[in-house]
Amino acid sequence: MLHQICKQDSPGPIIFKIFLTSRPEAKIEHILRSCHALILEEETEGDIYAYVTSETKRVAENVLQCDSSELEFLSACLIRSANGVFLWVKLVLIELDDRAMEGFCSIAELEALMLSIPKDLKQLYERILHKICNKAPEAETNDLIRECQTVLRWITYSPKPLRISEMLEILAASSCGRQHTSIKEIERWRIRNIDNLRRRLITLCGNLVEVKGPVIQFIHASVREYLLEWPIDVLSVDPDESMLEIAALCQAYVACFQESLQDLDQFQNRGISPEERLQATINQINQFPLVRYIFEFGKEKLKILHEDLKQNMSPAFCTLKDTITAAETVLKPAVLESILEANTRPLDAVLLDSDV
Repeated sequence: MLHQICKQDSPGPIIFKIFLTSRPEAKIEHILRSCHALILEEETEGDIYAYVTSETKRVAENVLQCDSSELEFLSACLIRSANGVFLWVKLVLIELDDRAMEGFCSIAELEALMLSIPKDLKQLYERILHKICNKAPEAETNDLIRECQTVLRWITYSPKPLRISEMLEILAASSCGRQHTSIKEIERWRIRNIDNLRRRLITLCGNLVEVKGPVIQFIHASVREYLLEWPIDVLSVDPDESMLEIAALCQAYVACFQESLQDLDQFQNRGISPEERLQATINQINQFPLVRYIFEFGKEKLKILHEDLKQNMSPAFCTLKDTITAAETVLKPAVLESILEANTRPLDAVLLDSDV
């Protein structure tokens, strides 16, 4: 891009100014030692102070029903330990708030909790993940941890941000997958309310995952980096295991969609117009929001899948490849015929355009 810009006619020299951001790394600092630098920790001190003051005042007045001056120790610890990392402050305040809402809200208890929280962000992630593993009742632990792991794996390896509708389908399909994946079972397991989904994700993933606008994502890119670099066995996002789980769910979902397409056969002998048949097919696709994603995900992942998987032809790679092939085989007869008869958009437009 820079090369193309340089080729453009210009009355004078072209000057590029490049702005880079990075975590504090000795190697990077050494390479860029001659460049002007900003230490963001110093720039965020005022904002962190204002945020901590506002939040501790809210907790004091709304939760503890005390004067905010009684939380001066908490405020001072948060500001002193933040080291300019806004995310650390946010996660700690969430934990303090949650603990207070659970009834453990004496000043002494909150101060003790504050002192027990790691000052390092990676150690805080580890604490949150271990808390997830240990907080569920024994009878529910396996299911809840498995569901949390499913969420983490899909977000980690998704080539694009997951939409709320897609995550709703993932949770429903993965839950009924422990029994039998069918249209009725997906409907029975499907969460109907976005607020319920938000609460469920917080319960499952301990505030490491957030609903932001129409998408589900990690609260910060460093969460993904931590999961890949420092895996916890019961919440592993190992590439092979993760891709195998994702591919298996895609395969079951496509099979379920194939079953639903059988209902479209009834239109063949009813004398309906090609346009009506096309609209019926599109309506059927819209009832399965993960179908479009599977095509996008599969085609993208088959391009960028880890080289080791390609070389070894692992079960994950084979399953995903077979799923996409099967999905295309299933969809083309029903959708392509309608498109050709009605002289409308190509297949990919119908499948990948959510506004159709």
